[in-house]
Amino acid sequence: MLVLIQAFVSVGSVRAATNPVPNAVAKPNDFIITPPWATGKEHRIVAGYAGDSPLHQHVNDTSKANDYYALDFDLALDEAVYPIAEGVVRFAGEAKGGWANYGTIVFIDHNNGFQSLYAHLQHTDVTTGQTVDPSIQLGGAGNSGTTEIHLHLSLYKGASFQFTDNGIGPYAGQAVVPEPFASCQKNSSQICENLLRSHLLIRTATQQLPMPVADSSATIDYFALGDSIAAGHGLQDTGEPCRRSRYSYPYRVALELTREYGNVSFPAEHHLACTGAKANKPAKADLDKDPNKWLVSQVDYVLDHLDPSRSTIVSIGIGANDFGWANPEIIKQRLYFDDDETYAAWVATTVAAVKKTLKAQVERLLRHRHVGVILVEYHNPFNRESVFFNADWQGATNLLLRDRCAGLLRLCYQRTEDAIHLLNSALLEIYIELHHPERLQITAIHVASHGHESPRADEVKSRCGTASPTITDSWVQYRDDPNSNSFPSIGANVAGSELWIGDCFHLNIFGSVHFARAVFADAQRLMPSVMAQRIDMLAIQQPSPMAIKAGEQREITIIIQNYGQVDWPAGSIVFRRISGTDLGADEMRISSGVPRGALIQLQMKITAPPQTGSFDSTWKLIYEGNAFGDEIGIRGVVIPKESTSDYQAMFEQWLADSWKQARGEADKFWAETQRKLEEAIREAIIREIQQQLRALCATVPVGVLLVGGFVGWRHRRRLM
Repeated sequence: MLVLIQAFVSVGSVRAATNPVPNAVAKPNDFIITPPWATGKEHRIVAGYAGDSPLHQHVNDTSKANDYYALDFDLALDEAVYPIAEGVVRFAGEAKGGWANYGTIVFIDHNNGFQSLYAHLQHTDVTTGQTVDPSIQLGGAGNSGTTEIHLHLSLYKGASFQFTDNGIGPYAGQAVVPEPFASCQKNSSQICENLLRSHLLIRTATQQLPMPVADSSATIDYFALGDSIAAGHGLQDTGEPCRRSRYSYPYRVALELTREYGNVSFPAEHHLACTGAKANKPAKADLDKDPNKWLVSQVDYVLDHLDPSRSTIVSIGIGANDFGWANPEIIKQRLYFDDDETYAAWVATTVAAVKKTLKAQVERLLRHRHVGVILVEYHNPFNRESVFFNADWQGATNLLLRDRCAGLLRLCYQRTEDAIHLLNSALLEIYIELHHPERLQITAIHVASHGHESPRADEVKSRCGTASPTITDSWVQYRDDPNSNSFPSIGANVAGSELWIGDCFHLNIFGSVHFARAVFADAQRLMPSVMAQRIDMLAIQQPSPMAIKAGEQREITIIIQNYGQVDWPAGSIVFRRISGTDLGADEMRISSGVPRGALIQLQMKITAPPQTGSFDSTWKLIYEGNAFGDEIGIRGVVIPKESTSDYQAMFEQWLADSWKQARGEADKFWAETQRKLEEAIREAIIREIQQQLRALCATVPVGVLLVGGFVGWRHRRRLM
């Protein structure tokens, strides 16, 4: 089933409507669990927590299974059972000794201090050591170890699975209140908590993956480029031209990066992969739908949004659409009608063009030394005896041509395999031709995907072909897949078929998980070299807000620190205004080299605007065209040119005092500073220039500007 894949959890905040008894614990909010059965099904609790069921007991007994908060559900015989969250199977088999009443069980460690038990199973479909998620069937419900058919579910904290003289089963740990369930309705309520015997729970629509977002405090940016495989086509995608999905593998990669390295920025804008995207320039009609149909446009976006102060990972999977596999006419021509020589020449020409463009784009990215690139191989989604290889293609009237895929000549599957192999080989050639750069990795997924192609099934309508694997082992969406919203454009060419859902090409959720793990592993290999090239700046001394006469010139001092991992080359860094008031200052180029950790003092001459009022000018350092580090804010108030020096000094001192006070408790003084500043302006106006200053009072919500600017600056500072 397509459900939430629990990518990372912590045990910080907790919430359970049912308060745990002493020595039991509540499930943390951020440990998201879903009912252990298929989406759309409903099941009743036939035995609830202790007190509701005499069989559920023990809270924190080191020699027992602590099932105080176990639940029994009325699943039917052999009905599919799924994990409540991602984890590793620590045991799948028959419980023994004092635990024999559990019958056939699966015990899962969720890698966050929590464990779950599924008991009385009719059979198991997983093995010890296997990584599972809520899309992987654990087995079928049954009555092993008991007389009544049902599913027993327990959640523990700190339990272990042991083989002892007393028996084989879960020991120790604490009983956990398994509330609330996500993707769940209880007796028509949207919240599944306060659970009691006879309550009816319905597994509702798919729970969404947690969304990584843009984060100004992040130290890593991740961009996902490519075509429909990286977009997540068919995984309950959005349906817009690029068919992007939260269940695509890049979201999982971003979440794994967050778990490993801290905050990672991966907003929706960084998910550039697009269904139909090509390495070489597509037709104008396709680009008009979305410019990201072209790899070059995707790379352009990345380069326009680089931040040298952040380590940047870019994954790319591209090239399949350059073959045109989604076009029925191309499938018919290349797989059925081309002779071997013609087919081989076409594949070689197509791959050469993809390689040329891809290599150029990788070079563009690697020019920025804080960027690491991952090239992702393709899998072969075709079933070895695919329905498409025996399709009733219009024009295939010659039996020799029509049966080409049936084995009289060259197998169609081998043709697809040859094309994918040559395309993947081009990635290695790029790596070699670029002299094995340490910031380039190739995710080898092709060989691992063998045995996980589009599946056969017991029912003809669900087949993508007649060869293995089964649906359970497949990484590909299949015909009538209830978790897919993809319709294959070539489906109508299959004899006796109509358009179906589930396309036999794109990754299913299990395939997405495996791709993500492989890409994340390569991201980990890149991180040391990428992080070692990070450029950053810390603002040590910002200019204080000033009261300056109209047209007056003033020299200000700014102190910054090279806070990154590399020395700044001489002449490579520019200090430039990026927004706000033009203060008559030219951009400044730092002419000397700045060693890592060194401080540098910038002397800057500004000219106040000619009109009274507030000014706010924001500056940043620029490296290779990209801004990085803390923002420098130059802010203040322009007073009339005729103002006396005493008034100017008084007003500037007041600003400085307010600023100093706000630096300690900016939020507290937000509204208060605005009020006091406007009041001070009114009360402190010198009589002889009172008329001139009224315009200033009418135009300056200065408190919000000054304190708000400081809050933004303070929140962006990094801890030393």
